[in-house]
Amino acid sequence: MRPFAWAGLLLLTAALTLPFLGKAFHIDDTFYLRVTQNIVDDPRDPYAGEIDWWHRPRPIWEGDSNPPLLNYALAPVLAHFGASEVALHAAMAPFVLAFVIGMWTLARRFTTAPGWTLAFAATSTGIVVSGNIMRDVPAAALATAAIAAFVTGSDRSNRRWLATGSALIGLACLTKYSALVLVPVMYLYAVLHGRFRQLAWAGVPALTIGLWCLHNQWIYGEWHLVAQLGRAFNRPGHGWQDNVAAIAMVVGSLVYLAPAVVWGAASRRDATLLAGCTLAAIAAWALVDAYTDGGAGLQFQLWNVSGAVLLAGCAIHGARHAMSLDRDAPKEDSRDAAFLLAWLVVPLVFSSLSVPFQAVRHFLPALPPLVLLAMRFIAPRAGTPLLATLLIAQTLVTAAVARVDAETAASYRAFARDARARVHAAGIPAESTIWFVGHWGWMHYAAEAGLRQLHLGGPMPARGDALIVPRYVDKGRVLPRLPALRARLAQVDEIAVPSAIPLRTVHPAGAGFYALFTRRGPDRPSRVPYRFERDAPLEIFEIWEVR
Repeated sequence: MRPFAWAGLLLLTAALTLPFLGKAFHIDDTFYLRVTQNIVDDPRDPYAGEIDWWHRPRPIWEGDSNPPLLNYALAPVLAHFGASEVALHAAMAPFVLAFVIGMWTLARRFTTAPGWTLAFAATSTGIVVSGNIMRDVPAAALATAAIAAFVTGSDRSNRRWLATGSALIGLACLTKYSALVLVPVMYLYAVLHGRFRQLAWAGVPALTIGLWCLHNQWIYGEWHLVAQLGRAFNRPGHGWQDNVAAIAMVVGSLVYLAPAVVWGAASRRDATLLAGCTLAAIAAWALVDAYTDGGAGLQFQLWNVSGAVLLAGCAIHGARHAMSLDRDAPKEDSRDAAFLLAWLVVPLVFSSLSVPFQAVRHFLPALPPLVLLAMRFIAPRAGTPLLATLLIAQTLVTAAVARVDAETAASYRAFARDARARVHAAGIPAESTIWFVGHWGWMHYAAEAGLRQLHLGGPMPARGDALIVPRYVDKGRVLPRLPALRARLAQVDEIAVPSAIPLRTVHPAGAGFYALFTRRGPDRPSRVPYRFERDAPLEIFEIWEVR
């Protein structure tokens, strides 16, 4: 790779990470900080102790659904700098760089427009906004880099690159178990190209997972992966149908390429593709409208239609090129199309059937093949003005969403640090014990400020104590489940946190960008990852006095 290309990739990585180094800890960061601290205390035992993430203390072993490779990577940073937002976010930058390099390599291999391909993938909200200290971007980055290295090694018959790709996919699996579904996809590339000897490299990720399981057996007496597979993944009332109903909507909110797909089909006078995209858009709107009893909402449906068009365009174009696989001498383009199509479909199926709720971060493994397939079709036909317009629109929205999400995270940090002054201003003595409910980043900062977490199993606050309740943070209906305490509470203040940007990533019903549920009924509109809304506050903090 030439020096100017390296410089460009480094500059892009800096643009994606530097603006958010000081972002407050958010969503699941608090949980992973605890796991990382466990590693600092005893590297052998990442799942030590309990945490109240479910409104009563439970073992971390049960609650952490993924392996802790990222936490091991962050442990030296935490040990040296403490819980520094800047230091820990800076430690995440190498993973973003791995995604950028992997995506650039794949774009050069599979498309004629690598610059556009990388730009649309890297500026997706899924990459930029997800840059907390959670495991989603690192796992997707390692998997993308792994596939890029393996494809390079396979094409060149280079053992060094084959080994690198196999090692990286193993590390991706030790970051998130969901990366396991990409292991057969990666080696499918060798099968499609008739390079069956390269399948021997699959022993590398198998060995990696095997060593992790041996560690589990030694420390815990059972395998963590097997223990997690035994969990009930789908919550009551939120089954696979909810996950399927949100697929096209999430895709449409991640990448703004649907208009280019339509333009490309029209410029080619491709009646089959235009008809397929039209039917997909109509079917997506109708099915979601029927499933939600008309409660999907306009924003949901617009992204739903956009995502359906993008997915249909990629699927039809990819399938048509892959159809020649049944001939005696398949073309290179057909093999590539089949590989990319499999890479796209497998994570989408997994996110539909095997996760407890749909979320943007569950789609990150499918983002690279989605953009690669789209650009393979779009690039020869769509003009620079159209692609530039779509990229600018996507980048501006992503920047705004990322900013609002950072403001939301910062609101919990700021309120926790001012909690005692806020409580005193509400008329409660400053020396009173201050309790709180809720988790996410709020839990970290509230505990750091000396507030006491309210557990369902007690102990309970005494008369004269204060209780702070952030309205949008998931609380699992703590207070309704404590009627005796609820009867003794009197609200003394309510503070709303405004934002000048008319976007929201956290909803009154929960974390839309990080957790989606498709609700039924016109009076229960479905959540979208980020919604355009002017007047709703970022958060509302309630202060209660125990009487």
